[in-house]
Amino acid sequence: MHVAHPDVATTTLYSAPIIFDRNAHDVPAIVRVADILWSAAGMSGLYEGSSVAPPTSVYSVPLELVDRVGGWDCDSEAIGEDLHMYLKCFFALNGNLTVRTVLSPVSQTNVTGGGRGKGVPGIVADVRARYKQALRHMWGALDTGYALRKVVEVWRERKHTSRAFRPLHTSMNDESDNYVPQSQIDGVDAEAVPESGIFSDVVTDTLKEPDWERIAILFHRLFEAHFLPVQMTILVIASTLYMWAADGTEDVHGVAWIYSVCNILRTLGFMEVALYLFLYESFHRICVETREKEMGNAGLLKGMHFSRRKAKTNFIDYVMVPLVAPIFGSIPCAQAQLCHFWTLDLVYTVSKKVTRRRAKSITADALV
Repeated sequence: MHVAHPDVATTTLYSAPIIFDRNAHDVPAIVRVADILWSAAGMSGLYEGSSVAPPTSVYSVPLELVDRVGGWDCDSEAIGEDLHMYLKCFFALNGNLTVRTVLSPVSQTNVTGGGRGKGVPGIVADVRARYKQALRHMWGALDTGYALRKVVEVWRERKHTSRAFRPLHTSMNDESDNYVPQSQIDGVDAEAVPESGIFSDVVTDTLKEPDWERIAILFHRLFEAHFLPVQMTILVIASTLYMWAADGTEDVHGVAWIYSVCNILRTLGFMEVALYLFLYESFHRICVETREKEMGNAGLLKGMHFSRRKAKTNFIDYVMVPLVAPIFGSIPCAQAQLCHFWTLDLVYTVSKKVTRRRAKSITADALV
């Protein structure tokens, strides 16, 4: 895939869908459905022809592109590392980043608080662990501010046709910034080979003009991810209260038709979720069967975990859908955005994951 498109190989990010098929049967239905919908959100931009396709959890970038953008950020704003790196590459290329989908879903585990087999306390522990993860996901709303700053930079530098940078492997012990102002090297003879000197390791790349259509689509995606969960909740609650308060009164302002249309759209939205869950069943089954076959062929089947879905479990999942959106979407999103008024730092502990049992060590004496 990489060598098949040499013209854009160095400006391409590779992304893959994800699937939670290892311990889904061991976590509460509400946690399981939250991750099913989370994987759907990740897949929503990976369709063929999508020009804006942020990765979810799993991605790969060429080292040349990593050099070009100055590596990964590690501050508080980069807590959503996958989306943050995508944005960094996207704006470094003026929106001309190519994304190719690797059609091989990556197997992942659902987070757990160790509540398996512990009754109600165990369910609470697992839900609490998933909520902490949801809060970390929503903390990534900081990337909207990052994107706004970057689009301002793109606008200011929209007429630039090149950018100079110093590769990371040559600047690891250099305290200077990886980017070199173009004005500092404009005076250098273009035909001279800088074999020595302060700019001997500086690389100059070419920039295409900003792709404003892609940039507009990107901000629409960011709105969906970081603002829509809270905004939708506010709209639903506010419209419900308005209809209750205005019940039986004359529609003086002629706005009643809006609520009728919204009711239809809301119903269609639930139908779309139901359709996705129906399609997900075959997607999950194919992924589990394929992974089991491949692990068997590779001799790695022993110790692997496979989570298969059953009709009874499926029905419970469908019932949990209306609860997932507020508990793991709207509420943590609102909490994260309110907390951002005071701090950008989030203390987060990675939740427990299912791991393979390690083989016992054998001493040299035992082999004699």
